[in-house]
Amino acid sequence: AYREVKNLVEQLEADPSVDGVVITHGTDTLEETAFLLNLVLDVTKPVVITGAMRPATATSADGPANLMQAVRLAADDSARGMGVLAVFSNMVFAGRDVKKTDSMSTDAFRQNEFGLLGYVRDRTVSLIHRPYRFHTSESRFNDVDLRDMPRVEIFYVHEESDPGLLRYMLESYDGVVIAGTGAGNYPTAVQDVIEGWNGDCMIVRSSRLPEGEAVPDGVFDPRGKTIAAYDLMPHKARLLLMLGLKKGESMEEIQEDFRAY
Repeated sequence: AYREVKNLVEQLEADPSVDGVVITHGTDTLEETAFLLNLVLDVTKPVVITGAMRPATATSADGPANLMQAVRLAADDSARGMGVLAVFSNMVFAGRDVKKTDSMSTDAFRQNEFGLLGYVRDRTVSLIHRPYRFHTSESRFNDVDLRDMPRVEIFYVHEESDPGLLRYMLESYDGVVIAGTGAGNYPTAVQDVIEGWNGDCMIVRSSRLPEGEAVPDGVFDPRGKTIAAYDLMPHKARLLLMLGLKKGESMEEIQEDFRAY
């Protein structure tokens, strides 16, 4: 499906009668789609993704207002070159950083601790910040063929995590993202599996926490077996690792991806 969306959006990019593109999406995985499209679309026109927390049959459905604001944002020249954006409840988020933080409220999305990009108040677009990380037309991944992508899974760390499960995943997948505690940490039994691994499966170390970073760490990863995800949450780190593997990049190159994207 991602490949079809990429092809369609890039066709619309080439159409001089189109000012921008709006994509409607279910809210549960919206942040993953926004992040991936932000990396693989070769566009400069605005691409805005939105959805609804309440169905159209609800007494106070939020979908119509979100859709109207998304259209206004996609048609606004100030949104050009900003990559994929998301709009919800008047707020504008970067596709890289948007995240769902509430399972019920219409105000369900946030953008890390760095703040919003701006607002859409009724029909008025007010943008304050621009995304800094590489994206869309500047991304090294905008030429990736999204068919037959590498298989990457997430290992969730908790008290008494099963190291045998991690070993199985390393033997079965092209990449594994560790959703670690704190700053991407894990128990000694998990560390032993990671340090003993010498296969082709690449390992990314991320944090299961919604804020902060998992950075290169000589204490928890003294042998340099993992790639640090920085502030990307596990499900987004998975997508970036898939793209790096698809490009045939080395561990060092993929680590640079996590710094740059």
